[in-house]
Amino acid sequence: MVFSTLSTVVGAVLLVVAPPTTVELLKRAKRYERSGDVERALIAYERVLEMEPVNPTAVSRLGLLYFAKGLHTRARDRYEQIVKIAPKRSDAWYILGFAYRKSAQCGLAIPAFLKYISLVPEDADPLYSLAACYEIEGELKRAKAVYLEYIRRAKRRDRAWVVKAQKALVRLATLLGPRGKRGRGGKKYAAFIYSRAVELYRKGEKGSALSLVLRGLSADPSHLQLLQGLSSLALELSRCKSALPSIKKGLDFHPRSKTLLYSLAWCQRNDGHYIRAATTYKTYLASYPHDTEVIYGLAETYRLSGRLLDAKALYERYVGLERRSSQASWIRHAKEHIAAITATLRAKRPPTPERTTPRPGGGLPFLSIKRLIAEHQFAAAARAITSILGRGQKAPILFAFHAEIYAALGLYTKAVALADRAIRMDSGLATPYRVKGVVAVKKRMRVEALSQFKRFLALAPSDGYERENINKIKMIYKNLSGG
Repeated sequence: MVFSTLSTVVGAVLLVVAPPTTVELLKRAKRYERSGDVERALIAYERVLEMEPVNPTAVSRLGLLYFAKGLHTRARDRYEQIVKIAPKRSDAWYILGFAYRKSAQCGLAIPAFLKYISLVPEDADPLYSLAACYEIEGELKRAKAVYLEYIRRAKRRDRAWVVKAQKALVRLATLLGPRGKRGRGGKKYAAFIYSRAVELYRKGEKGSALSLVLRGLSADPSHLQLLQGLSSLALELSRCKSALPSIKKGLDFHPRSKTLLYSLAWCQRNDGHYIRAATTYKTYLASYPHDTEVIYGLAETYRLSGRLLDAKALYERYVGLERRSSQASWIRHAKEHIAAITATLRAKRPPTPERTTPRPGGGLPFLSIKRLIAEHQFAAAARAITSILGRGQKAPILFAFHAEIYAALGLYTKAVALADRAIRMDSGLATPYRVKGVVAVKKRMRVEALSQFKRFLALAPSDGYERENINKIKMIYKNLSGG
């Protein structure tokens, strides 16, 4: 009797803690879909694919949900894995091709669509997307042939897409010229790309619009509308690294362009190149001396680089010139910076041994570096870390802080390497695990992120540097785990 009761209890416990099966997860996912909770449905389908990488229901439904939410990059990453495991899954190739197309990676979408067509030759649906990709890639003759094939094979229910294909053929006739050869090409093609990029931007697909703009500039690097669009998108999406070469090249054709000069200076400042940013801002102000936004930007650059007197003078100039009521908050920020700089310059406190020598367990210098990182003053924080390391005091937390700076700047490989070094020196630090978790989230590596955040939450309560981050990471962990 005792053993029977014990086995019943143990069985009940095992049932409680046992992970859900794929059947249960699929039921949950469908229930979430019906209730409109798309994010939870996505997580449930992803968990199914972690258990069964080619589950047919999860493969087909997950792609549709990704596109419904506009998660094209996430779809691309997931279906790249699926087609490696199951290269004969035709629906996975179709979804992958569509994800590439929506991510403005038509060069990769074309082989994916062709693979699908080789597996399902009777299906005409992918022909329109394939033709559109050929058109964007500049393979206009192939695009024309595939559009014609699509019109010939399309079903009656696809009438709207047939009309689009017919309009595309009219457009191609203009681009190819009367004899079917590409015309003077570059400028017409760039204008076509610009119109498509505007369409994508209006739909909210800004990343895809940026990729298209860059492709158009490869055909005509002097196209002013494309350059202005590139500048705006680079600032809006913080994608300076990919945009800078084209912006610099565009300035060779339009050296007095306000948009290009402002974007170049903003990107340089955002990347921590303060001397270059200051030079660009001054070039701009030489032609347009009363542009208050640029005056404020130069003041910020001087403040971040430590030139406080110059920054104060420019903030005061900004406050004196700015008259727009819409900029009241920026005027307030400028006045706050003026007051803070004045207080800093008045405080002539000589450095004490406590302020300049970091203690093994922490101390004021480390907390100051942490504050600088929190305020996004990465250049100042990096200089402080380098200064301390230069004195031979290689505290593990310094490498963790350096990793956090690299992660914030998008340099994930360096961030992970520095975090691993900090962990090797002191495995009891919580900060490097938080950094690695954040990097994993950015790379959409859910399982890795959960693992790193779990270690962080175990160590953070006893780590004085991380107590204020515990609740934030708990929330992220909960969202990732679908709890």
